[in-house]
Parts: sequence; C-alpha cells; structure tokens
Amino acid sequence: MLTKAIETAGSSQPPQRVIFSSIPELSKKSTSDDQMCKEHEETTAKAPLQFDDKRFASTDDLTDWIMDFTQGKGAEGKSLYKQCPGKCSPQYTWWIDPVGSELVVNARVVCGMPRDRSSNKYQLTTSLTAICPTTTSQ
Repeated sequence: MLTKAIETAGSSQPPQRVIFSSIPELSKKSTSDDQMCKEHEETTAKAPLQFDDKRFASTDDLTDWIMDFTQGKGAEGKSLYKQCPGKCSPQYTWWIDPVGSELVVNARVVCGMPRDRSSNKYQLTTSLTAICPTTTSQ
C-alpha cells in the first residue's frame, strides 16, 4: 500500500506528497493509564509530537525505520515512547515527499488512548496531495 502510493507520487509531474497514517484500534477495557493517556491525547492533538526531516534512499529503508520507530527502537523511537508513556498508544501521520532520489519524511504523532493489544489492528490510509512550497504548514 505504501510502496504503491510512493511510486505513484514520485512518478507524478510535479511529484506529490504521500500522507500515510496509522491509527490503532482502541481498547474497550479501562486501564489504570486511561486518565494519563486522555491528558496526553488532548495535548498532542493540539500540538503533535514531531520527528522531522528524516531522509531515506528507498521505500524499504523508510519502512524499516517506521517499524523500528513505532516499536520504540532507535533514538526517535525511544524519544517517542518517553513522550507517550505507559499503555498510551501512538497514532501516526507521515508526510512523505519524493525529492530527487530521496524520500524526505516528517512524522506527526498523537499520543492516544490504549490500543486493543489482543486484536493488534490498525487503520492504515494513504492519500496524495500537492507538495506545498513551504513545509511550515504541516
């Protein structure tokens, strides 16, 4: 899904931005972290956690980083889970711009309510949009 969107975006003239999001299915059970997660969600919905200007040579490199990042590995993944603690579950949006031979990525994360770990389901979406001349509007 992501690979196809990136291929389409990169072959468009002018190239387009891919907006890729991943939102977990939330748990229906109450947890001891619910109040904390609700507070984090309110805060980060207004001002998402930002991980900007990541650069990748290929879609495979990007997906490897996404897997590490979302599992709390690497510097960014560790930083993410310090800011989204306990059972709170991150909700991700990535802006992916094909620029020359690179993929330039900016990630935004909302620290949400606990996910349903028994189903481990996520809603994944991709969309294409024009790349704005300035990146400050993200």
